[in-house]
Amino acid sequence: MGGLLKLCKDQEDVLLPLIRARKQNKGSKSVFSYADTLLELELKEENRKLNEDEMVSLCSEFLNGGMDTTSTALQWIMENLVKYPDVQRKLVEEIKEVIGGDDSGLNKEVKEEDLQKLPYLKCVVLERLRRHPPAHLVLPHAVKEDVVLNGYLVPKDGTVNFMVAEMVPKDVKIIQVSLYL
Repeated sequence: MGGLLKLCKDQEDVLLPLIRARKQNKGSKSVFSYADTLLELELKEENRKLNEDEMVSLCSEFLNGGMDTTSTALQWIMENLVKYPDVQRKLVEEIKEVIGGDDSGLNKEVKEEDLQKLPYLKCVVLERLRRHPPAHLVLPHAVKEDVVLNGYLVPKDGTVNFMVAEMVPKDVKIIQVSLYL
């Protein structure tokens, strides 16, 4: 079986039992999940509900979309930590201070409840998102009346797209000052 077909089959083997379990236990769920929304979704124009193949496809897209942006974000964070060893040292010190550790390396896992006590880590992540946004465009906006913006007319009900990546300051002095507070 080809690589792509095997991947599709593997996804189906993982996701279908989960979808079917949600379908079978419909009334006894304490948490409403993404699969539940798909099970309830009705395609009005076709007068039908989603079939299992469509649900597997949508679940796969949902999971892959989240993994791609997350892994890209982590790659950029790692790149910046390697590029700026002083930032890396400061971050390691903060983590050691909050969760403990010894000189041979950290020996405890960072828990979700620890995150509130790690402001520098938050700065590192937010700076990464500022400098390397996961999406270059944000959702389009519309103006409610004619607006002149930098000498350009944006007509009423006109659509405005913001290219987030282009909004990041290019001035090295600004970037260095703002880099990891």
